[in-house]
Amino acid sequence: MTTITFDALPRFTNGASKLQSFFATIVRALDTYAAYRMQNAVPESEFCRADREIKRYRQLIDRRAARLVRQTSAASEKPLAQAKPTR
Repeated sequence: MTTITFDALPRFTNGASKLQSFFATIVRALDTYAAYRMQNAVPESEFCRADREIKRYRQLIDRRAARLVRQTSAASEKPLAQAKPTR
């Protein structure tokens, strides 16, 4: 019986093991990323509430801006002696 011994793995096996470890690293990284995103996810209800608050604040700003425009245009039409100071 004849046996053949070798000190190193064949070239294709070494490359295959590197490729497998590369893909295993990618899978671990993706799993870690997915777990992080799921842990820090914001519920949809929070987004809806934030959208409603943003719309409400925009409406308030628009109303105040319109009121300010009306006050300044009305004040510019009056002579300075009759104009009332605005806050």
